[in-house]
Amino acid sequence: MPGSRVANMTPAVFRRRADSGVAAIIFALTLVPMMLACGLMIDGYNLYSTDQALQRTVDAAALAAAADNTDMTTAHAQSLAFNYLDHSPNLANITITGRTATSDTTARTVTVTLDAEFPTYFMKIVQVNTMKVSITSRAERAQPGPLDLVLALDTTQSMNSPPQGGVETKITTLRSAATALVSQVMATGSSQIKVGIVPYSAYMNVGPISPVPDWVNAISRTGTFCKSYPKDCPLVYYDCVLDGVFTINGCSKYTCACDKWQTGTWYWTGCIGPRTLDGSATGTDAYLDTISSPTNPKYPGLASNYNNCGLSGSVLLPLTTNLTSVLDKINTLKISGETYIPSGLTWGWNVLAPGEPYDARTLADLKAIGGRKVLVLMTDGINSMSPKLEAATIWANGSNTITPAWRDGAKTKALISTLCTKIKQDDIEIYTVLFDERDASMTQIMKDCASEPSKAFTAADRAGLLQAFSEIGDQLKRLKLVK
Repeated sequence: MPGSRVANMTPAVFRRRADSGVAAIIFALTLVPMMLACGLMIDGYNLYSTDQALQRTVDAAALAAAADNTDMTTAHAQSLAFNYLDHSPNLANITITGRTATSDTTARTVTVTLDAEFPTYFMKIVQVNTMKVSITSRAERAQPGPLDLVLALDTTQSMNSPPQGGVETKITTLRSAATALVSQVMATGSSQIKVGIVPYSAYMNVGPISPVPDWVNAISRTGTFCKSYPKDCPLVYYDCVLDGVFTINGCSKYTCACDKWQTGTWYWTGCIGPRTLDGSATGTDAYLDTISSPTNPKYPGLASNYNNCGLSGSVLLPLTTNLTSVLDKINTLKISGETYIPSGLTWGWNVLAPGEPYDARTLADLKAIGGRKVLVLMTDGINSMSPKLEAATIWANGSNTITPAWRDGAKTKALISTLCTKIKQDDIEIYTVLFDERDASMTQIMKDCASEPSKAFTAADRAGLLQAFSEIGDQLKRLKLVK
């Protein structure tokens, strides 16, 4: 009977049904708050992740605007920053409600602000349909930090010709490229940015220094030279190889005998030759590949008519904060002599090192203020000379006057690599620029000489050299966020 079923139900059954009902009611009552809490967590996470993505985007926009120092107006900064924001994928689903970009030319900063909102998902339950954020970033304009920079520049006779297929001489292009780099680096006028110029050829010219410094063994010599030729004596021009480059009508000579001789004495006027173990050593490996102990032995100071070093060679410029002095030196670079790359490396190193011959800042002092030492080595790659060790002079490769082991130029190339290694061990960064390469073996030597692959450049023409020096300037600049 139906009634008997009701009569037979136990009290435990009633309790289970009652408990289930209570649980259902409690679950129903807590479901909405739980969903709301989950929604808050999800929307909160979305807010956090979106905020982080927007911050990175605004940081990048500020850096993009600050990277260009050619025009520091607010209008230009705004154009660069907004262009970056307009093309950022991080803003694809974001509603921009406001944005600004301003430039402070005194503080050399760019400030970018972005106001945005984005939709919520679960918080719509409580009538919160959007979330709003405001992001600000400030970037300091690109500029070099504390820096000791030396440009070791090839000023030899091969630089007086245009690159292959070009019109403008290489030395003219070099002046333009070096001027742009130095102007870029020294634009702030900071006393913590120092630049030196080392024009090099077979010999170095440190200029006439009086009294003679203790690191120079000043050599004088007496000789006889032709004072004049007959007035009707023709000067004949002929084709020859100058600094490794075949040059039409590059050389000249008189075809008649000298009619007046004169004996004279030449004195040291700034020309420096290769330093050997004792200043006159004859050993095949006597050339010093270090700059330590410059007074023991001393650098040979040769008489001025050795390769016309004292007369027509460019005098090096030690580190200075004076932009005008640096630009004047670059604009008056003079062509002289044959290529001997160890000269540029040795004296670039000397100018950057503390103590004699030039008293630069110590690396420790420079690093303490966040600085660095940099050497830029530029050459057209035709290393045509090797040292005649016993006389501390330079002769063309292949000459019988050179110690036999050096005649093919291979030992000079090995010396270049050794000097590069030791300079880098001195914590000096090396950038290399190979312009109008005509010696394939030099390409790898210059790459290995650089501190890292990104600091080795090759340039085939005018545009390439200008670009190489511009990229070096960009790498020397320091761009950073300050807010």
